[in-house]
Amino acid sequence: MPNPDRLGIGPDDARQARLIAGSAVARLDRKTAAAFGFAEGAKALERQLTGAEAGAFLIARDISGDPGFTAKRNSSMAVRHQFGKTGVTVSSESGNVWQETRNSAYGSPYRYTSMALDRTFGSSWLSAGLSRLEEKQTLLGGRMSGVLGGGGATTTFLDIEARRTFGNGWSAGLSARRGWTDFAAGKFQTGAYGVDVTKLNVLGDGDRLGLRVSQPLRIEHGGFAMLLPTAYDYATETATDTFTLRAVPSTGVAPGLSRETVSLEAGASLPRLDLRDTQQRPENRQHTVDVIQ
Repeated sequence: MPNPDRLGIGPDDARQARLIAGSAVARLDRKTAAAFGFAEGAKALERQLTGAEAGAFLIARDISGDPGFTAKRNSSMAVRHQFGKTGVTVSSESGNVWQETRNSAYGSPYRYTSMALDRTFGSSWLSAGLSRLEEKQTLLGGRMSGVLGGGGATTTFLDIEARRTFGNGWSAGLSARRGWTDFAAGKFQTGAYGVDVTKLNVLGDGDRLGLRVSQPLRIEHGGFAMLLPTAYDYATETATDTFTLRAVPSTGVAPGLSRETVSLEAGASLPRLDLRDTQQRPENRQHTVDVIQ
């Protein structure tokens, strides 16, 4: 049983505690570092190595670390090397698409690999990454019949992120993701965007207030190409024709307007009083303010 004094919990809680996630970072040399984790995403390990914190929001997630579905991550790793002012990070993770009810003996495994370049320009930080998501039995986390192209998909993501520190505790970040998905019955183009603003030391030393507005990953173009009896050719006496079922968001009541799904969330972390040594220590505790759909 773990030592309760080191965990900061009582003996009863220590007996029931289970290790559910963890990560380790090691420096290989002056310019190279590696990170390993379980139940942790590859993007989270990459941010540990780069030091670019995205903020711990509950609903408006980090779009560059979200594959577009709820993932049950198994293992992950990341390696970073610094070339002068430019850093290169290669990361990978494996896991399964989370399912409330298992409908396959082998689950729905996926593998995610990424390579990112980042550079610091004064108080600004820029990053660009290219990643590949391979799903064995799902399509962006969803399961479909073989008629609709079920049986797996491959997605390529292009991520752009910029962060800037303005001084006096203010900082802002902007991120965008573009994806191209190929599967048996068609292709998709997806997109996600997010912007956040953070202020440190609002009420006292160590606290933080953040606001993020984001659009989660959604399909913007593409659809399913199927052979359905939509026409009849008297010359060949066939009653099939190619039919494309578009998978784009429905439009609103007014022409030219569409119903978008946008997440708005504010988070705050306040220092707490540690009863063991009466020292102020920050705790990242997020509070959801509002969600707009």
